[in-house]
Amino acid sequence: MIRLALAVHSLMPDQISSYRLEGEIARGGMGIVYRGVHTVFEEVVAIKAIFPELTLNPELRERFVNEAKIQRRLQHPNIVQIREFLIEQGKFYIVMEYVEGETLAERLKRLQAPMPIDEAMEIFRQALAGLGHAHSQGVIHRDIKPSNFMLTRQGVAKLTDFGIARAVGVGQLTRTGIVLGTPAYMSPEQIQGLKVDARADIYSMGITLYEMLAGRVPFKRAKDSENDFAVLAAHIDAQPPPPSRFAPSITPFVESAILKALAKQREERFSSCEEFRAALGPPVLPRTRVAVAASPPAAPQLKAVQPAARAPAEEPSPPKPREFQKSTHAGLWRVAGPLTILLIAGSLWLYRTQREKAPANISTPVQQAPASAPSTAVGSAQKSAPPVERESKPTTPSSGPPGKEANIRQEGKGKAGSPAVGQRPGAQEAQPRKPSPEELAAQVRQLLAQAKTAMDGGKYDDAIAGYGKALQLDPNNSAAREGFARAQKAKAAEDALR
Repeated sequence: MIRLALAVHSLMPDQISSYRLEGEIARGGMGIVYRGVHTVFEEVVAIKAIFPELTLNPELRERFVNEAKIQRRLQHPNIVQIREFLIEQGKFYIVMEYVEGETLAERLKRLQAPMPIDEAMEIFRQALAGLGHAHSQGVIHRDIKPSNFMLTRQGVAKLTDFGIARAVGVGQLTRTGIVLGTPAYMSPEQIQGLKVDARADIYSMGITLYEMLAGRVPFKRAKDSENDFAVLAAHIDAQPPPPSRFAPSITPFVESAILKALAKQREERFSSCEEFRAALGPPVLPRTRVAVAASPPAAPQLKAVQPAARAPAEEPSPPKPREFQKSTHAGLWRVAGPLTILLIAGSLWLYRTQREKAPANISTPVQQAPASAPSTAVGSAQKSAPPVERESKPTTPSSGPPGKEANIRQEGKGKAGSPAVGQRPGAQEAQPRKPSPEELAAQVRQLLAQAKTAMDGGKYDDAIAGYGKALQLDPNNSAAREGFARAQKAKAAEDALR
């Protein structure tokens, strides 16, 4: 009877109300979708018609009407818009926006491979925006899957099919309550018949993104299987394989977001589409800076506050003060040495002159001396002069000129200990300088090693802090980014076990 009814209903009418029908677009378990044109405004629309035999079921009829009501009030660029609801000759029709393009399921089937990541992320963010608007209006879709997303030729994603598939499943007519979604995309709570909320749609969106990026769903029905029992059981008990196993180009933070959306317990998933969308971007830098501030200080920060600019000549290098002191001492001795010798020589000359004048006052020995006496006296004076000079040498330091020598030496001492010429006070203190690229690379390697050690030891907070600091020093370091994501996943898993 059902086959006969479907065959009869497959005959497309020429016109429905003010719309001229031009052809069939799609056919499903609930009915048929036609392409129609308004006879007055020439507006192209899509008209969904429910099979007449289904209208005999009051619950299915009510669900069809309820879908039109729900989708009518959801005005959003990423949701297919409802134009009107028609009842003609006992048949029910929903007139809605015509989307020229294809479904996401058709796009994936045509590619037969994972979607390019940039295209996939753009489409998925739009899908999250549309679904998030529905959630904000208190609407739970309950049948999120690629075939319920339309893609326009301009690259706009639009969510459709609210409330029908959840009643009777997809692709077959069954009693209400038997299948409340599509097995490959259903959340564990849907399968178990529990009350669902927005997080059930989050789970289905995670499955959808998994398929877009990996080219397959995480739990597939075996080819030789006659039912979906194994798939439904896997949604409840089995952990999904990481999508990077099938597509290594998936970034760690995107993979982490997908696995979080596929958590078995709804409390561990994202609480909203906005939160899911935010997790698909790179790690937020302010959060990284907080982690770095909490860690023990290690290497200097990348950006240091520089003091007022000084001439390069004024910055002392480690060996320069000692060399300058040596040269200063040598210069002082080159000046003080000759002066000291001159002062001593002058003192000796003055002393000898006074000694030579002293015998002239003693008249008797000179007058009684014979003619050769003067020469003898002079000779004796010359012989006795050295002892006198030796006795006078100890008195030399107390004379005036030698005192100047001591002052010069003292000044030399003071100059040796004073700052270098041309230097400002405190110029010898080490000034902060910008680390070189080699030093930054060494710091990053050290931080990565410390973070890996903390990761291996189960200290995930320290690992997150270490990888975060490495990302701050080198935001493009792939090892730091991957380690940061792994540490976050490990921390999340540890918190979940608690």
